[in-house]
Amino acid sequence: MGTPLMNIEHISKQDKNIITFVIGIPILFFLGFVVYTFFNSRDIAEVIKEDRLTLNFNGNVDSVYRAKQDHNVQFILLDNGYKCSLPAKWENMIKAGDSLSKKKNTLYLEVYRKNDSKLVLDYRDTFKNY
Repeated sequence: MGTPLMNIEHISKQDKNIITFVIGIPILFFLGFVVYTFFNSRDIAEVIKEDRLTLNFNGNVDSVYRAKQDHNVQFILLDNGYKCSLPAKWENMIKAGDSLSKKKNTLYLEVYRKNDSKLVLDYRDTFKNY
């Protein structure tokens, strides 16, 4: 049998304290981070809701297209140059020529059709599954 690489009894008290500090402090920081993240994180639905509440736009839909470089997400381009993505559930509901109105701090998108009909879409329907 060979001799062990290092016998713990031969390590000085100062070296033991240094080893404990070097290993223990990162572990404490990691555990603190995990606990902080667990108790202070928001779920994805809340983040999406806050984002949708900040949207504020209106105009006529100039075009509807898919962006291949952006995971093939469908976008609308308004006549005033505003561009936004469409939730997957709404992809067949908005057409070129429709007039859109989305007010800040609301979750409703109003769609006015050429035939004078009005459709109100609720953003809450797009993130209920998260």
